[in-house]
Amino acid sequence: MDIKQARKNVIEQQVRPWGGLNVRANQALTDTPRENFVPEEYQKLVFADIEIPLNKVGKMLSPKIEGRILDSLDLKGHENVLEVGTGSGYFTSVLSLLSNSVISIDADKDLHALAKSKINKLNLKEYANLISIINNEYDYLKDEIPFNLPSGIIHADLFPDNVFFIEDQLSGIIDFYFACNDYYAYELAICINAWCFERNNEFNVSKAKSFLHQYNSIRKISADELKALPILARAAALRFLLTRLYDKIHHNKNDLVSTKDPKEYYEKLKFHQTVKNVSEYGL
Repeated sequence: MDIKQARKNVIEQQVRPWGGLNVRANQALTDTPRENFVPEEYQKLVFADIEIPLNKVGKMLSPKIEGRILDSLDLKGHENVLEVGTGSGYFTSVLSLLSNSVISIDADKDLHALAKSKINKLNLKEYANLISIINNEYDYLKDEIPFNLPSGIIHADLFPDNVFFIEDQLSGIIDFYFACNDYYAYELAICINAWCFERNNEFNVSKAKSFLHQYNSIRKISADELKALPILARAAALRFLLTRLYDKIHHNKNDLVSTKDPKEYYEKLKFHQTVKNVSEYGL
């Protein structure tokens, strides 16, 4: 099953036709991994238009009913919500993304405890804050990204785990999945993010200086590229913050991919936001 496409299909084929037209609510339904809350024996019915049993009495609401309820509530984000009937915890998690706070109670203590455990694993409220940060940064960058910089084929994902060495000699580069035609300076920005920070996310200006100096000795970095580098470094950090956050929230236990901490790139983004001049990268 293509989980990402299935989530979109639920909105378009079940929620919206039944009157769930609230864009913000539908995004919260999509962003919350429903499959994490469905009992193992019903995983094949995660996105089916049915009420999925949780125990002998309790059931998950069908997606279309969840959408109708959220559309009627029309939460703006400042509300403090009391939910009576925690159920699986899925709807509770969705509500947490749409409101200021949620208190959820359930007569079934075992079901409530299981739902609480699943909700805590997602830590969605923390991620909701990151989503707001991403939106604000995107709004800034879309007006600041330069155009007409030198471009060509770039790797676009040149992280240490995609580069092989034999002792101190480069022996291979892998994973060209994201290779594309883009700014050469954007490739530099990606490499600065990937190679020039320490494990504690502190920027190492010596590494950046050495990297840029050696690159410049082979291909001269233009004045326009240098001027754009701080903005492109922010854009690269935002990209990896966003993709890591998406993978963290939507991770399927059957995926053969290990998720990485999105907060690493939030810390890097915060550094780049303080940079006023390319000289702070060592040039």
